[in-house]
Amino acid sequence: EGETELSPIQKWFFDVWNGEINYFNQGILFETDKEIQKDIFERTIEILYERHEIFRTIYKKKSENVWTAEVKENGNKEKLIHYFKPEGDTQKFIEEKVNELYRNINIEKGILCQVFVIEGERTIAGAIVHHLAVDGVSWRILLDEGYSTYKSLREGKDVKLGPKTAPYQRWVDKITEYKDSEKYLNEKEYWEKMEGDVIPLKTGKNKYSYEIGIDEKTSQYLINEMYKDCKVSTQELLISALMKTIAEEYGIERIKVMMESHGREEEL
Repeated sequence: EGETELSPIQKWFFDVWNGEINYFNQGILFETDKEIQKDIFERTIEILYERHEIFRTIYKKKSENVWTAEVKENGNKEKLIHYFKPEGDTQKFIEEKVNELYRNINIEKGILCQVFVIEGERTIAGAIVHHLAVDGVSWRILLDEGYSTYKSLREGKDVKLGPKTAPYQRWVDKITEYKDSEKYLNEKEYWEKMEGDVIPLKTGKNKYSYEIGIDEKTSQYLINEMYKDCKVSTQELLISALMKTIAEEYGIERIKVMMESHGREEEL
């Protein structure tokens, strides 16, 4: 608990985001034909909330684009879990309620998460979490832990989630250390030089999409085996395919592509 540094990507967010600061969220929905036991569901959410301190973090604005973070012992559980019964058009009802919950998110009050259950012919459960607290990787962790916890509680067993993940501050320290490392700074300098003579891509009004699919065997090879054979990662393959397409379509051989990573580098 206590004040903690922001991660580099969080600092970037506060530097560049010019929209509503609380409206930068990710959400998930799932349906079940089984009734959700409220007491077990609430205990499950409570366990996850206590296990991950990022949910108990309050962000404070010190000055323009300068923010700090503070982890609270108990956090802010105000309006954390909601129950609804659909009225009229179910789909429209869900959209209205989800939009209401989006507006509840308030990073300065420590309200980073909203969990809800809609009880109708089929039960719909979901969560909305500010992107400061989750990304695609952490969603998978949370869903696995949530399912395991709910199942154990329902069966009257002890909840066993394994070792707790690294404290948030430790993760921020490691990320910052990596960002300031000689290896990273050398790579950064190289790529900054490379982008100097890049020509902006102008697509004009001719925009279209094209979809292709590959079978499961090929997918598994590209994801798990290709690097062993070719020393090329899936990411590098996709970027190469993008560049080849742009070169053929627009006659451009150099283009700047903004990429985002989840940050779970091997060096960390």
